[in-house]
Amino acid sequence: MKVTVREEGPIRRALSIEISPEEVRREVNHAYAELAKKVRMPGFRAGKVPRQVLEQRFKPQVEADAIETLVQQSFSRAVEENKLAVVGDPAIEAPGAINPADGYRYEVTVEIKPTITLNRIDGFEIQRPVVEVTAEDINAALKRVQSKHAELIPVEGRDKCQEGDFVNITFKGTIDGKADDKLSGEDEQFELGANRLLSDLEKGIIGMTVGETKVIPVNFPADYKAKDLAGKLAMFETTLTSIRKRQLPEIDDSLARAEEYETLDQLKERIGADIRKAKEQMADQAAEQNLIRRILDENPFPTPDSMIERRKDAMVDEFSRRYIDGKHPSEFGIDTAELRNSYHATALFNVQTFLVLEVIAEKEQIKLDDEGFDAYLKEVFGENANLPKIKAFLHRSNQLTAHLNMALQQKVVQTLLGRCKLIPGEPVKLPDNNLDEAGE
Repeated sequence: MKVTVREEGPIRRALSIEISPEEVRREVNHAYAELAKKVRMPGFRAGKVPRQVLEQRFKPQVEADAIETLVQQSFSRAVEENKLAVVGDPAIEAPGAINPADGYRYEVTVEIKPTITLNRIDGFEIQRPVVEVTAEDINAALKRVQSKHAELIPVEGRDKCQEGDFVNITFKGTIDGKADDKLSGEDEQFELGANRLLSDLEKGIIGMTVGETKVIPVNFPADYKAKDLAGKLAMFETTLTSIRKRQLPEIDDSLARAEEYETLDQLKERIGADIRKAKEQMADQAAEQNLIRRILDENPFPTPDSMIERRKDAMVDEFSRRYIDGKHPSEFGIDTAELRNSYHATALFNVQTFLVLEVIAEKEQIKLDDEGFDAYLKEVFGENANLPKIKAFLHRSNQLTAHLNMALQQKVVQTLLGRCKLIPGEPVKLPDNNLDEAGE
């Protein structure tokens, strides 16, 4: 076998691979021999069908199988012999016909991992957000606890529903007189003003009385996520079945007891500790991200498109598993191309992080031992996690290598942070949905 490698940029290589007539002949003969063992033809004993007969009937199939085997084996050898760190799938241009006397030649283009020259990886000033637990933080968390224990009670003193009410409705939607199951619901509950209903439908419901039925015209926006409904006019026959309002409990010791604490002060103390823990984690993550960005700025390198695209595929799959029960985004009117594009910047950062930290770990001889991996797993799955069972599950689901890589990356970043000067940044702010329950 003869291999010629041409550089087509820093992370792209073109290979010309020539396979000798002897190798081609050997593989074709092997393919016919294997076929002869399996084929059954009238007039011939099993395994005794003449080669000429097999060629007459099966030549295209045999040649295709031989080409596939030759390409797979020779490409693997070429990559190994030339020490190419190939990423992504190769682009193969292989002739469909084969003549053993002439040998076989084909072309391959591949992407490879970049060569990363490390200029500077530590000694930086890195911002770590300041961690403060404020009265506003605790009060906001208390209001979420209060809301969790709210009760819905019947509305008194008025007949008509208004914004802020919780209403139950039965509705049936039609477009051009045709019913659509996606536009129907039976005794479903909504909070008016919570933006869970289309604007036209919500406006039509406000002011209705219990037992009233009315037809409400609803214009679907042109950019509505369900493409088959976008821009269309639907008529919703809507019946209001109940009106209730939220009644909040007092924020006092009785609320604390509902959360299994004796006093409000104890509940506040636990909430404060949870908020501090969450903010410390967010501050650590922010400092790590700031360090990685600084390292990437100091040590630029090209990034293989195939790795970015593969990462975007994984992010779309994760979105599907987490938010739409593993279904394809198009079933929910989500443009998959737009979703992938929205992940581009994050995918690029993730791939660059993996590549540069891999090189740093090798250069700095940073390794992950069993104790370090166990600590990582406890951080991810909980202090009381059954580690043998978790490792077995990760192995069965082909996730073990990914978690080992993440644990090593975490160790590399923490090692490098220890060689940097941390300076205070802006205070950490919790997202609105953080700590919905005390003690989480």
